[in-house]
Amino acid sequence: FALADLDSSLALWPDIRLLTDGSRWAGPTVLVKGEAALEPGATVRVTGLAGEVQALVGPDSHFVAQVPLVPGENRLLASADDGRPALSEPVIFTRVTGNLPRVDWQVRVAPDGRVTLDASATADPLGRSLGFRWKADPCNPAAVVLQSPNSATCPFQAPAVPGEYYFDLTVAAGEDTARARAVVLVDSVGTPTIPDLGTWHPAWVDSLILYEIYPRSFSPAGKLRAITGRMDELASLGVTGIWLMPIHPSAMTHGYWITNYFAVNPQYGTERDLRDLVRAAHAHGIRVILDFVVQHTHFSHPFMRDALAYGPASPYYRFYLWKSPGEYEYLFDWRNLPSVNFADSLAPDYFVEVAKYWVREFDVDGYRCDVAWAIDNRREGGPAFWQRLRQELKKLKPDVFLLAEAPSTESNHFDRKFDAAYDGWFLAEIQKLLSGTGSVRKLDEDLRYHLGSSFPRHARPMRYLENHDTDRFIALYGEQATRIAATLLLTVPGIPLVEYGQEVGERSHRGIVQWSDPHGLRPFYRKLIRLRRSVPALRGGAFRTLWAA
Repeated sequence: FALADLDSSLALWPDIRLLTDGSRWAGPTVLVKGEAALEPGATVRVTGLAGEVQALVGPDSHFVAQVPLVPGENRLLASADDGRPALSEPVIFTRVTGNLPRVDWQVRVAPDGRVTLDASATADPLGRSLGFRWKADPCNPAAVVLQSPNSATCPFQAPAVPGEYYFDLTVAAGEDTARARAVVLVDSVGTPTIPDLGTWHPAWVDSLILYEIYPRSFSPAGKLRAITGRMDELASLGVTGIWLMPIHPSAMTHGYWITNYFAVNPQYGTERDLRDLVRAAHAHGIRVILDFVVQHTHFSHPFMRDALAYGPASPYYRFYLWKSPGEYEYLFDWRNLPSVNFADSLAPDYFVEVAKYWVREFDVDGYRCDVAWAIDNRREGGPAFWQRLRQELKKLKPDVFLLAEAPSTESNHFDRKFDAAYDGWFLAEIQKLLSGTGSVRKLDEDLRYHLGSSFPRHARPMRYLENHDTDRFIALYGEQATRIAATLLLTVPGIPLVEYGQEVGERSHRGIVQWSDPHGLRPFYRKLIRLRRSVPALRGGAFRTLWAA
């Protein structure tokens, strides 16, 4: 059989291809489009691990198939045989949602104080039989005796000691295991209640001292392990929560141009390094929240690359907002950051799975949600997305914390979405005071607004003197003004934020911290934080302004 004959034979085979390169996918099926040099009405088979789907070639030589996916990697092939066999190049979709049981729990409280944990609404996507195990958190305020811990419904008598009581649930289906956490509150007279998770936040939020870390600049090595190695110092400072700037692979050093939401940036370390960091933080009583950047991806993200390569035929095209074919929308002058489409189910489904993944697999304690205001205020489907995200995370771990990068003066962000938001008004009034254009009364207005009836009672303002988007306060105003402003920051209600290195007078913007502390600020910050943590009135409660004569 001559090579010329082989070449001639191959030339007669019709071309067939799938119009996508594949990537990660959240749903159980994916709509793929393709093209084939076949007669209209010819049958194309698209096969994968979950089976085969047939599609007909249209007059324009295109075909469409809704293909089922199994959890993990799916290798899809399109083929046809109308006397001239054809086979496409393989395309791989990785389904990020597994066949874990869909855990659904609720709590019932009887008039006599008897509480029932009920997970009977839990379902398995494959219809398998389920095994349940409830366990009371050993850190609960008092011991709880569970009467049927190995049943879907588990009653117990509420203890008299007030506080938050957590119960961990494990649901097994074959080799798959799903976990969730439930909460019951006991008030000062021993009455159990069920919190409204749409507005409720855990008590640790009210005593939170949040510490922002840019891993690349926290140490010369720029590694997660360097943060873990300084956990004793952070605990000694009085920090009770760490906010890590984005830890995922990114096209820019600051991390906000994300290209993979399911990985740890290898420049920072490994997944094990992140787990070690979270465990070390928890051992010191410190919570860990991650940066959640979903208003946009980078244009080099695989989803956008696919959308640009195949246009509307790409299954990822509807993940983004488009001005016109091939021209995506973006905020401000962020030309390389295409805006995500929340009006379609594709992006919300995907990002909910991203958020649940890091909570479920790494036990993180919440998220600081980047550019949350734009999604909430400008995106069709944005408000519903934030509400859904909260609902699903709180069902997984009710003591998670959600912080919005959004003005705390806009109450819509607290409509069953976030626990806290940015009080930029606070910093602005301090800066005006220091520049001679402000007044103490304006600053007092800010404090009173956030303590008054116009501000949602369940919400909290997050206040700061600096963060990764601002210049260092001490570089602008000097040591003395920094001490005065830090005193105010740490003695008014709300959530105070300390940026990494702020406690040692770091002056560089996102530069590597010099820990030498030339102004002796660390002992000053430590004393202020210790005072705040020991005096509840500095964190909340009634507030009255006393004006000097």
